[in-house]
Amino acid sequence: FSNVPFNNNGQLQVQAGTVQFSSLLYTAAPSANIAVASGATLNIANSTLAGTVNCSGTGTARTTGTLTVAGNVTTSTTTPLQVLSNVTVTAGNSLTNEGNVSTGGASNINYTGPIVNGVNGTWFEGSNTRLFNNHTFTNNGQWEWQSINFANNTGTNLHTNNATLRISGPG
Repeated sequence: FSNVPFNNNGQLQVQAGTVQFSSLLYTAAPSANIAVASGATLNIANSTLAGTVNCSGTGTARTTGTLTVAGNVTTSTTTPLQVLSNVTVTAGNSLTNEGNVSTGGASNINYTGPIVNGVNGTWFEGSNTRLFNNHTFTNNGQWEWQSINFANNTGTNLHTNNATLRISGPG
């Protein structure tokens, strides 16, 4: 799918191969599920997720370019969601992780808006720099920093740890 609005009112199942969302407005109205099966890949490149989107599965899901969250998005993937891009959560919306997220190996990433790592969530920040732009991160699960540098870029930024923060490497 490229440059085509896509409305999903049910379940999108990525069962084999690679599905690419490129410069796409993916709208869940009012809510939808994306399931990525083992061995399958979902690549979300320079796209916007709107509505209430639940992403789950044991396959590979990753973001590249810029991911814009214009709704309430919850991830609950068993294998890590690979965040390799800038993440912008628009006003009044949220990105919540109840599964596994990894930024390991990603170059510099800009975070804008609120992100919550839920009680069942594991969020791994590995290597390079994270720039914050009016960003909040609330950890209620497990959060790991490995060889990472955090930097205020613009606005008011806040990280809150309510559970486990593991630091394993210089930053």
